Amino acid sequence: MGPGPEHDGPGQPAGLGLRGRGHGANAARRREYLKLATDLLVKDLESVKAQWAPGASNYAKEFSAQELEESVLAMLTGLGSLSGAELSGERMTVAYDNKDQEDEHSCFSDNTKADLYANALGIQNVYLGRYGSQDGKGLDELVAAVDPKLDEELKKRLQASIDAIQAIPGPFDQAILGADNSEGRQKVKAAIEALEAQTETLVDVATALGITLNLE
Repeated sequence: MGPGPEHDGPGQPAGLGLRGRGHGANAARRREYLKLATDLLVKDLESVKAQWAPGASNYAKEFSAQELEESVLAMLTGLGSLSGAELSGERMTVAYDNKDQEDEHSCFSDNTKADLYANALGIQNVYLGRYGSQDGKGLDELVAAVDPKLDEELKKRLQASIDAIQAIPGPFDQAILGADNSEGRQKVKAAIEALEAQTETLVDVATALGITLNLE
């Protein structure tokens, strides 16, 4: 028998397969949800963009008016917190330990691996002052002026964590299953350890700059 009215194919809800695309049960409700979710995403992105618009009374103006040490502390705290407690900890280690799909980073969209990669790339971009083809002054230049070897070490750590995340076989919720010596779990563990090493180096960077970095 072919797929029934509730499913258009293996693992697919009605309306998402080739047979019933756009005409399955709750298709109108799904379209409305996608529209509302997209509108909210655009609104949130516009809000972030506005906070960094030049010449406005916004976060960028407040950030630029701070003492240099305060700004660098804020940047390193953000990078260290995301790299450590959030990314390697809450978003990866919890799922790794529990082997539970509900604990993965993006359990609803099943987009965890891509999101983990984007998180790690964001950390690298902030440190390098880079976004896409644009490459401005970053923390790396400040660190290189104080300790060139430490700057190079962190750059290697940043790339290593990105490479380790990319090496995780998808989907993530399957990679965390099985025995600890399975390929998926080994790759996830390696990515966690790469992020932990990266976080330790970020603390070393802060120390080299005369800044105390308190990460939870």
